[in-house]
Parts: sequence; C-alpha cells; structure tokens
Amino acid sequence: MKVFDALQIRDINAHNSSVWDAPDPTKPKLIVYKNGLDKAVSLQLQGSRDKDFSIPVKIGNAIAASASMTDAAYEVLMEPWQYLRLVATCSQAPTSGSLDAWIE
Repeated sequence: MKVFDALQIRDINAHNSSVWDAPDPTKPKLIVYKNGLDKAVSLQLQGSRDKDFSIPVKIGNAIAASASMTDAAYEVLMEPWQYLRLVATCSQAPTSGSLDAWIE
C-alpha cells in the first residue's frame, strides 16, 4: 500500500502517512521509500493497537532518507504490529520534490 503518494513537504512539521492495516501482522513487512525532496527527510515508523493511533509507538530508529534519491531504498520490519504508519519530518524545509513510500 502506498502510504505517501508524491507528498510535497515544504516545512519542518511532522507529516503522518495513511495507516496500513496488516493482513497478517505476524509476517515480515517491507517498507520502501524514495525521497525526491531536495532536503533529507527522517522517516519514523510507528505502530498502534488501534487504527486511530490513539497511542502511537515508535518502532526502532528513524530512517534517514538522503535528499534527491535516484533509487528507492527499503527496510524490513519483523515485529507483529497490526497498524503501521510512517511519520516524515525534515530538519530543513524543502523547496522542491516529493516523497513516496509504501508498506507491504
């Protein structure tokens, strides 16, 4: 599922992705991302027991996605979370480009 679809970040605020409901939480998950922004972005994976993310839990360390990536990159999650999302935050406001990310 594409959780960030050409997201154009132009600030330093945290941006929550759409929520992914894992069909089988016990299976490994693939997090694929491509940062086309002209600034680096931090991607923090979060899990929750409910779809509303009333109590979000940070999972692992944030992923540092360098600026203007030409190739996509990925991470693998082995933990059994039912609901997942990414939180994208830039330390400097980008002026161009967009961010794409998938959780599968």
